[in-house]
Amino acid sequence: MAEPIKKEKPIVRYSDLARSSENGLRNIGSDTPVRDTDEIMFRDAIQLRAMGRSQSPQPVASSGAGDHHVARLFEQILHEVTGIYTAARGGLPFRLERVFGLAQAIADHATPDRLLSQLFEAHPQFHYTDLNSAHCAIIAVQIARGLGHQRDEQVQLAVASLVHDIGMQTLPQGLLNTPGPLSKDQVAAVRTHPESGARLLKQAAPQHPWLAAIVREEHEREQGQGYPNGLRSEEIHALAKILGLADIYDALICPRPYRRMFSPHEAVQELLDCQDRLGYPKLVVRELIQQLSLFPAGCRVRLSSNEVGRVILMNKQSPLRPVVEVLFDAEGQPLQTPRHVDLNTNPLVYVTASLPLEHACVTAPSENGN
Repeated sequence: MAEPIKKEKPIVRYSDLARSSENGLRNIGSDTPVRDTDEIMFRDAIQLRAMGRSQSPQPVASSGAGDHHVARLFEQILHEVTGIYTAARGGLPFRLERVFGLAQAIADHATPDRLLSQLFEAHPQFHYTDLNSAHCAIIAVQIARGLGHQRDEQVQLAVASLVHDIGMQTLPQGLLNTPGPLSKDQVAAVRTHPESGARLLKQAAPQHPWLAAIVREEHEREQGQGYPNGLRSEEIHALAKILGLADIYDALICPRPYRRMFSPHEAVQELLDCQDRLGYPKLVVRELIQQLSLFPAGCRVRLSSNEVGRVILMNKQSPLRPVVEVLFDAEGQPLQTPRHVDLNTNPLVYVTASLPLEHACVTAPSENGN
């Protein structure tokens, strides 16, 4: 579960870190400073600023397009995570062999951009916690790959990501989706989940001590702002730092009961605005931006032509100019035959906004109501 830590009054959810107006929407004035473009590798910082000032776009539905094999793998991941978390909630034993196999599939996937696109497809039958674990594995491995981590480390990171919230399953029912501010006792309860998860994973996989370590340290932060042990910098497992940032990013782009969702470019701007205060490792933040760009594969965008499409290929040399599959015309009508537009070779067409997709992350029906 992602959560914010502030100097004076800690709040539990990192996804609440947005500075919001009374209606829950972020307002960015014309005097908003723009980040150093060398730092974040954006050549088009002016466009980013204009997008930040624009009216928050309405969510757009999924086109239903996607690679069948990738979608099938993602469904297998979700079902496995759901099974393990269900067992943990019931105090039952669980096995991790299949998780290791799925983690290897994520690390070895030949087209990681297609796998990344699953973040922006709706899976309303699954609980947010299950989706978050699957999303984190994909995001974290992408970052780790960019940072130069070897394949074995990528697999370890994917395994830890897939079960990183297992400690949350031991908490009282309903705490995950509490719609308002958490009480002091609820905050204290949530802060126990890394240690609870580490204990469960030590029992399930005693031969893999790194697994419990990564899960325990996911919420630690560079300057000691994190928990459960207030570790700093080099004391924190390197893979836990990646998982922590992936968790925060996914929390921002997914809808939650207590706040609106962020579009991908808003999430990136929020991470940049808060990285110093909340102690995100700058190198890891930089790599997240490099690997996912402002417009990750699968996200929906509105073009200057007023057409709406889906990003099918990122352009890391020019992050604001991906290849887009146009799905809806300027009047909002679906195209019978979608067409591809490479914005890097079409300078007169550009992205005006990324559109949040309503994932419908709802609580899946279950016997215990969680």
